[in-house]
Amino acid sequence: MNSTTTATRVPRSGTVGTNGQQLHYEIHGDGPPLVLLMGIGYDASLWTLQQVPVLSTRFRVVLLDNRDAGRSSRAEHPYTIADMADDVAGLLDALDIQRTHLLGLSMGSMIGMEFALQAVQDTVALLASNPNPVEPAAYERQAQAYLRFDALDRLGGIHAPTLVVVGEQDLLTPPWVAREVARGIPGARLETLTGDGSSHLLPLERPDDFNQLVMTFLAG
Repeated sequence: MNSTTTATRVPRSGTVGTNGQQLHYEIHGDGPPLVLLMGIGYDASLWTLQQVPVLSTRFRVVLLDNRDAGRSSRAEHPYTIADMADDVAGLLDALDIQRTHLLGLSMGSMIGMEFALQAVQDTVALLASNPNPVEPAAYERQAQAYLRFDALDRLGGIHAPTLVVVGEQDLLTPPWVAREVARGIPGARLETLTGDGSSHLLPLERPDDFNQLVMTFLAG
């Protein structure tokens, strides 16, 4: 994998105004940039439980609170996954990051796929999910964007190296969904975790296995 950014120094945390939103971000560690994209209804703090301590030893990990979550602004109108991918692009522009790895969780993987379809990036897309503790109106807007997203017939346009990870016990995005996604992306690699804890929250239920897959893939 080849990810680069300029040497421009930016604050390690803050808020960026872009695409009509105020987006909160944090940066942990140093190295090639790796943006972590959270799933529906939760802020980026979930990544800090198991992923940031490991991934930040080798990467400049960028956490983003999606619109309608955490310390980012609340949207005033419905929006799409493409709008959320534009949010990511605006954040990267503000942080002066030209190329990055992307790691997405559930809806975050949708945002990552849409972003990869719009830009030339090194992308790692991972399928999982998360709890939903945001306020009802914000959750509903994210849910509608999630439900309207369908990129299956466009996945052939993703040329970034891609990893798809799924748990064999995942009932929300079951293995057959992950297989379709991996088949649609040229050269994508599919990994299926089996046994206990192989359901929809792999980053929390199987953190050691999940983190090892990510680190190995990004080192390849």
